[in-house]
Amino acid sequence: PQDRPELMTSLDIYPTLLDVLGIETKEDLPGLSLVKNIEKKTKIKRDTIFGESFAHDVVDLNDPEKSLLYRWVIQGDWKLLLCYDGINLKYTDFHKKDMKGPQLYNLKNDPNEHDNIAKKYPNKVKKLRKELNDWYLVQNTKTL
Repeated sequence: PQDRPELMTSLDIYPTLLDVLGIETKEDLPGLSLVKNIEKKTKIKRDTIFGESFAHDVVDLNDPEKSLLYRWVIQGDWKLLLCYDGINLKYTDFHKKDMKGPQLYNLKNDPNEHDNIAKKYPNKVKKLRKELNDWYLVQNTKTL
């Protein structure tokens, strides 16, 4: 067992399992195999992870952005969460207070994300928003 301080994502599970099982893949997978890092206790070479969340009930399969609710980036101790106007009436009925943005958290000081400090750090919000847009630029949906 190891307690790792580095950023990991669920996308790492698949390539790690393939590596454990000795299965080679020709695919360029989005996650990393963590086998060597775990075995050798070496640092995982990653400083940023990204993610998005869509409504459970997809509104339009040809335009998934219509169901986009959140995008986020974690870089070091910082997490930026952006909310979108994706269509999901059931969700917004129960989570209206969560549908705001931008939300910035220092995960080292506030691991449970209680204190939104976006207004205190507008330059950090701007930098992380750029990182997020460089990763995946939203075309047809507005932030809240």
